[in-house]
Parts: sequence; structure tokens; C-alpha cells
Amino acid sequence: MEPTDLRDPALEVGNSEIRLDVEQAVSALPRRQRQVVTLHYLADLPVNEVAAVLGISPGSVKSCLHDARTTLRTTLEQR
Repeated sequence: MEPTDLRDPALEVGNSEIRLDVEQAVSALPRRQRQVVTLHYLADLPVNEVAAVLGISPGSVKSCLHDARTTLRTTLEQR
């Protein structure tokens, strides 16, 4: 017996639209916020490593993440 394919094409289209919205919203962030978001969420680096890579303090990373999340939330809620 073959496994049932549970993927719904309509969900896949919806997910790709959401991904595109998120990618556009992230690309519109200011450079530093975009760097911090990319390193923390996409490269999966902890705050201290993001700080080391960018040569900034962990507190600055946390502040940038907070500002970026606030902006992304507002931007994505409007779509």
C-alpha cells in the first residue's frame, strides 16, 4: 500500500504566497535589521553569535530583532 499524499495543492499555493510576503517584508527592513533577522532566523545563530559576526553588542541584536519583529508584524498584518 502506498502512503497517502496529505499535501493539499491549495495549501501549497497559500504557503508560497505567505513565503513571498515574508521575503518581501524582510527585504524592505533597514539593512541592520535585515542582517540580524537573516542571521538569527535563517542561519539559526544565537544572539551572541549574531553580535560577534556583526561586531555589535548582544543588546543591539536584541533591540534590532525587536524592532524588526514589530515592523514585520505591522507589514504582514496589512497584507
